[in-house]
Amino acid sequence: MIYNLVRVRWVLFLVLAWALILTAGSLWQMQARISSVGTETPSAPVWFATGLQIDLLNLERALSDHALGTGDARDVVLRFDILWSRLDTVTKGPIRAEISVLEQEGNPIAQLQQLLAEYETAILGLTDELGGRRTSRSLLEVFDGFNGPMRQITLQVLEDSSQKSTVWRENLLSIARSNVMQSIVLGCAIMVLLIVFGIDGIRSRRDLEEKDALLVDAQEAFVAKSQFMSVINHELRTPLASVKGAVSLINAGAVGEVPEGFRKMLDLAERNCDTLVSLVNDLLDAEKLDAGKMDFDFVKMELEGFIKDEIARHQPYADALGVNIEEARVDAGLAVEVDRKRLGQILSNLLSNAAKFSHSGGVIRVGAEKRDGQAVISVQDFGVGIPEEAQSKLFDRFYQVDSSSEREKGGTGLGLSIVNSIVAAHGGRIWVDSIEGKGSTFYVGLPLVP
Repeated sequence: MIYNLVRVRWVLFLVLAWALILTAGSLWQMQARISSVGTETPSAPVWFATGLQIDLLNLERALSDHALGTGDARDVVLRFDILWSRLDTVTKGPIRAEISVLEQEGNPIAQLQQLLAEYETAILGLTDELGGRRTSRSLLEVFDGFNGPMRQITLQVLEDSSQKSTVWRENLLSIARSNVMQSIVLGCAIMVLLIVFGIDGIRSRRDLEEKDALLVDAQEAFVAKSQFMSVINHELRTPLASVKGAVSLINAGAVGEVPEGFRKMLDLAERNCDTLVSLVNDLLDAEKLDAGKMDFDFVKMELEGFIKDEIARHQPYADALGVNIEEARVDAGLAVEVDRKRLGQILSNLLSNAAKFSHSGGVIRVGAEKRDGQAVISVQDFGVGIPEEAQSKLFDRFYQVDSSSEREKGGTGLGLSIVNSIVAAHGGRIWVDSIEGKGSTFYVGLPLVP
């Protein structure tokens, strides 16, 4: 469900971005079209064509008044100049491209321009005398013939402008319709996005409430675990130590000679006490490591003497299993900064495992050498070995290799996990090389100190 919401949200984001880009493009096109109204408006050619026709009519009226004696020559010259200027604007200015008739051969506007050039001298030389009035009458007849063609030109320009106006208006309407559709898509995308965010928010609040409930449960479980560890520490380990001590004293004959029939049962009770004490100690160490409360007293020491002491300390345990512990290569002068007690706990766990899983009459070799800037301690046995598929999980908590030998030897599954955590607290690492049926070698790498 969460994956689907995320996917829908991304699709909506893409739709939203697409709609925004299209809307921005359409608005830019509309702004460009609107800004061109002043220079590209279709009404400009009509205005110039109509003005040209009006100026021609004004010139004819001035000639008519002059011919009838009601006007003077100066008015004719003025109207001539205005018409000439209008013709120059139409035929030479930027509006020429908007009036398609100017590109046709023999168009009336070009003929009118030639006529004005032809009669320019006559018009500029008009007088108010009788001869000048006769000239005006003849010129009036000449220019009067252009009224019909000029009207046709105006109508044609008006028709062209109307078509352009229609196209221009349709473009704007198309852009407007496109913007409306894109706005609808944009609005729908935003609405759906808000709905998705709302659903996501409701789900997030629900998940948060569930997490709060889980947190409360975890806190309660942590309190219960702490209380349980306190009970183990105070109510279980102390009585176990007393029972073990009492059984050991009885076994040693401190209260008198033990009948041979009782000794076997007392030996079993003592071994089981040792197993329970080891289990309690492992549980407490695991809890301390999890809580970050395990104390370490780091001191500088050399490994050569330490390994000799550990071999001597664990040989009696190995003797009981018919296994001998030998010292392999130990480089002199290997100094490390460690908690001696915790490093002894590491070696104790590795040596006891090696002894348990060695064959009777087997050998365990313990060595230490400098390798890649580290002091590497090795514990090698030639026992049952570890299956390859189990080696990657060997240091997980409570993990036990599923084999008949493992079940026979027992174990809590905490030892190697605790060892791994202690090694990590020393800034080192632990790893294993093993071949099933041929034995295993555990390596502990620790930083060297000068």
